[in-house]
Amino acid sequence: MLKELCIKDFALIDYSKINFFEGFNIFTGETGAGKSIVIDALLFALGKRADKSFIRKNKSKTTIEAIFYLESNNKDAIKSLLIEEGIDLDEDMIILRREIYEDGKSTCRLNGKLVTRSFLSLITSLMITIHSQNEFSEILTKESQLNILDDFISLKSDDVYNSYKKIFLSYRLKQEELSQILTTYDNAFMLRELDIIKYQIKEIEEAKLNKGEFEGLESKINLLEHSEEISLLINNIYNDSYSNSDNILKKIDLFKNSLSKFSKSDELMNNWYEGFNEVYYKLEDITLTIRDNLDKFSYDYGKLADLKQRYSDINKILLKYGKDIDSVFDYLGEMYNRKNYLENIDSNIINLKNEISSLEIDLENYSKKISQKRLIGIAELKSAIVDELISLDMINSKFDIKLENTTEFGINGRDSISFLISFNKGEDLKPFNKIASGGEISRFMLALKKVSATFDNISTIVFDEIDTGISGKAAKVVGEKLKEISKHRQIICITHLPQIAAKGDYHFAVQKLESGDKTHSFITQLSKDERISEIAKMISGDDTSTTSYKYAKEMIELN
Repeated sequence: MLKELCIKDFALIDYSKINFFEGFNIFTGETGAGKSIVIDALLFALGKRADKSFIRKNKSKTTIEAIFYLESNNKDAIKSLLIEEGIDLDEDMIILRREIYEDGKSTCRLNGKLVTRSFLSLITSLMITIHSQNEFSEILTKESQLNILDDFISLKSDDVYNSYKKIFLSYRLKQEELSQILTTYDNAFMLRELDIIKYQIKEIEEAKLNKGEFEGLESKINLLEHSEEISLLINNIYNDSYSNSDNILKKIDLFKNSLSKFSKSDELMNNWYEGFNEVYYKLEDITLTIRDNLDKFSYDYGKLADLKQRYSDINKILLKYGKDIDSVFDYLGEMYNRKNYLENIDSNIINLKNEISSLEIDLENYSKKISQKRLIGIAELKSAIVDELISLDMINSKFDIKLENTTEFGINGRDSISFLISFNKGEDLKPFNKIASGGEISRFMLALKKVSATFDNISTIVFDEIDTGISGKAAKVVGEKLKEISKHRQIICITHLPQIAAKGDYHFAVQKLESGDKTHSFITQLSKDERISEIAKMISGDDTSTTSYKYAKEMIELN
């Protein structure tokens, strides 16, 4: 439910704070007073595209803030979306804040967090809907009419419908795959591609790659290239440590033997002795290992050349097929798959056609079931709308929904529907786009809104001049219908008719005043006496008329 709307520096409004209530909220005012500004401000808060022309003259920005309280019928769906977006929900209250700046940029905030305009629109679409004369054009399309029917029968939550959609998506993918094959199918081209793939597979396989081999080659080549230097180094080490007459091991042995005489007498010398002893045996182990591997580092030109050639061969493969050997193997796998695909393309075409045919059989079966559900729903929807039209004093109205099967499967089945209407006795049923009467359109849309209130979860409905083209008795029944809807939904209605205004639970007047060189629009909630005066003025154009005042008072009291 919409609880509050704050408007600042928007069009003719400097600042206005409107508190809304449950039930039937009415807005009235003379033509040009600014009633449409309230709707424009609300639409902007709900996610309408920003328009800097709405910024109050000589102001740098405009700000609109709307506060909603979540109702139980839509709370779970909205909470789920907010959680995904990381938005906190405090006491089931949603605060929307939008700003437009002089440069045309705008911001959207939901409970203080910046959000996209599309997300804002998504959230608000679950809380509030705005009906105007322009909305009629939205239901002229067969797609919109089908959506109304499907929502009425809750088809989109039906297992049959969802199974159909799942199959249809697979069907569409198979069709696209087949179309792509047939479009690009060129036997000569495919043979050339197959030859290239076979060559690439052969080249990679003949390389006989091993994981980690490339990195190891670099180390081996480096050792061989410096083998003479390494060989000289280890020979010198061996000689100095073990082979020469005056080697390091002999000296260490001399040291530890000398210390051994006194090691038992002094702890410090004993530590030295043990240290030299340990060093001796470690050094001996190392030098013996060196001795055993002296020939390992001998220069081998042939081996070095082989290693360099292997390195070069692998590097060429990597440059052509991948950054490393793992990538080359991945590419090789892809080439095997592509080779298999090309070699079996004719059979693939046949298989795809068979799969598509099988899916078409499933789609046909499910679409028939969906059509049956829609036929039942059509009878119920027709009856509900006709009942509402009769209650709106349109007793001669006829309404029908024509269902036809299309030649092709679509995302929603094979059905196409058309709303047909006749408002006058003796007239044939006609498609909606042939209807011209604004008053009749208004009442039909009201009937549709009344029916839709039984299956949607929208808590707030805004009617922007629902009274266009109606008067007298029709206005009275429209007012009564709006009053009836307001028992289950919050209704906000802008009207020019006293018959509708008198049915309101809460009444707001929009006034336009001139002050100096500026024009201001004000929104004021009216007291009971002020309501009487306002409705009296709507009746006769003069709130001082005793007769009008008396009639206005009676209208309110009968409410």
